[in-house]
Amino acid sequence: MKNSLSVLIVEDNPSFALEMEMLIDELGHEVLGVVDNSGDALVEIMDKVPDLIIMDIEIKGKLSGTEIAAKMNHLNIPIVFATSFTDEKHYLEAKQTEIFAYLIKPIKRFELERTIDLLLQNAVLRKQAPSSTPEAVDGFLLLKKNETVHKVAINDIIFIESDGNYCISHTTSGEKFTNRIKLSEFEERLKGHTFKKSHRSYLVNVERIDAINLFESVIHIGEHQIPLSRNAKADFVDSEKVLK
Repeated sequence: MKNSLSVLIVEDNPSFALEMEMLIDELGHEVLGVVDNSGDALVEIMDKVPDLIIMDIEIKGKLSGTEIAAKMNHLNIPIVFATSFTDEKHYLEAKQTEIFAYLIKPIKRFELERTIDLLLQNAVLRKQAPSSTPEAVDGFLLLKKNETVHKVAINDIIFIESDGNYCISHTTSGEKFTNRIKLSEFEERLKGHTFKKSHRSYLVNVERIDAINLFESVIHIGEHQIPLSRNAKADFVDSEKVLK
């Protein structure tokens, strides 16, 4: 017999919630609770940390199902999004979640069982895989690219560019590394090194700067032109002790 999972159901349609409860019970898992709004969902998730969540995308409350998922993404809980919507917009929203499946209502037992099995397999593989989050070790960053972790000297990174929840590290060799991490988190990991935020979307290695055009608000590093915001301009000029 398979290991029993604790499952939280987030659904504001009572008949569908009851149907899910019955299916979960038939599959030998435990229903940890049923909630019908985003506020209660967040409380239950953070308090009980279920093994699996079955969640409607359009749920009562201030947050949608995908927004709830984004707030608890760090918990790495597999999520089955159950929805009546078949449009691309809802699917792309769900896709922002680390471990998820997307099922269209009504949901059959075999479909749910297969989906749960695949989600759990992916969760295990994800735990075993090397982390895609950059780690700083003795002047180097461990950056994952595809299935290989590269040891990159921090000073060989000329600047870091934000792309939503991802950061792109540009190196002196021209090689780029894209990792799932927010720029604010990356900046925190590089404390003590020669990186400054030139713009809300850029971290710059000040040791690699060739020129700063104050009139055009642009930093030049080789062939790259990196924007310099008004708020950051004074900090860059002062920190580089520019003679006026």
